[in-house]
Amino acid sequence: MNQPEDGKLSDPDPVFAAIDGDSQSPLFELAASSATRRKPKFRTPDYPIWTERKGLLVAEYLRLFVYVTHHGTYIDGFAGQQDEANEDSWCARLVLRNAPNRGELRHFHLFELNELPHARLRRMVNEERGDRDVNVYRGDFNREVECVLRPSVLKQTEATFALLDQRCFECEWETVQKLAAYKGPHKIELLYFMPEGWLDRSMKSAKREQKLEQIDRWWGGKDWDVLGRVTGPARAELFRRRFEEELGYAHVDAWQIFDKTEKRTMYYLIHAADHDEAPKFMRRAYRKCVLPPGKRDQLGFRF
Repeated sequence: MNQPEDGKLSDPDPVFAAIDGDSQSPLFELAASSATRRKPKFRTPDYPIWTERKGLLVAEYLRLFVYVTHHGTYIDGFAGQQDEANEDSWCARLVLRNAPNRGELRHFHLFELNELPHARLRRMVNEERGDRDVNVYRGDFNREVECVLRPSVLKQTEATFALLDQRCFECEWETVQKLAAYKGPHKIELLYFMPEGWLDRSMKSAKREQKLEQIDRWWGGKDWDVLGRVTGPARAELFRRRFEEELGYAHVDAWQIFDKTEKRTMYYLIHAADHDEAPKFMRRAYRKCVLPPGKRDQLGFRF
């Protein structure tokens, strides 16, 4: 198990306050009681998020997340730059840039397996870290996550946010379970990007035993063929329910994320949180980052 390559730890304060705001949920609700039955009714926003807006949404949500806590920890399991042509889509960079140096977001734990993205990550951290405690790890997040999930590193009273921005099958379900099981006043908040735009193709092309075993670990079992029997919102509902029922999160919302054509769904963002105010933070972040001022009141459809 690797140790962080740099950074120092400090003791956080045990606080997680609520924030006043409107009570409308951000969830685009999936109306079917079971994703494997008839296709659920589903409505997309008039101004969908493009894939390059992922980083802006995450960074803005995190800014709101620590606005009331005045402290927090950010974990990024797959922190390397995914789009080399677009610096503005790099979540880790945007989060570091948005996080003020006054100490609201105190600790960063950034993981990357591959050599070249890891080298770029370290260079970026050197440019953006300021006086923050930033820890960079080289290794598979699924194996190294326990570097963080221990009281000497992550106090259970620390407000914590984990981004799981995988490309496809990299984030194993056991890893998600470990994050969800780390106890405290509130569970670690999860932003889990569920691949949709290329999932069918990736599953159908999986023939080698090594790839099939990877998918087993990603899904948490060998019954992932159920994903091939549903698509779109019904598939997102399968994931949403797992976070809610298996992991025990109080609030689990699914957000549709599109490509530039605004027609093809590339991801579903599964936002899992225990704190009652978290959905309001996400709704505000979505509204600010996505909708133009004249359309912001249209967010939040309910069925």
